[in-house]
Amino acid sequence: MTVCIRKNAGAMLLSDPDLQPRDVAILLALIDETDPNTGRVNLSVSAFARKCSLKQPNVAASLSRLKKKM
Repeated sequence: MTVCIRKNAGAMLLSDPDLQPRDVAILLALIDETDPNTGRVNLSVSAFARKCSLKQPNVAASLSRLKKKM
């Protein structure tokens, strides 16, 4: 999965009524896990959920909402 962050994306995401605060938190965690050389995150959804201490369906739903917005 590749993460692309556009300029001012954070402000847009925080003000978007379709996104939950957890979605923004997951985006920040994804950024932290992004390889600086390749721009890729090399974790499965289940591994990412375990690392963030969240349930896998919640992470998958957040990722889905983020994909729609970005």
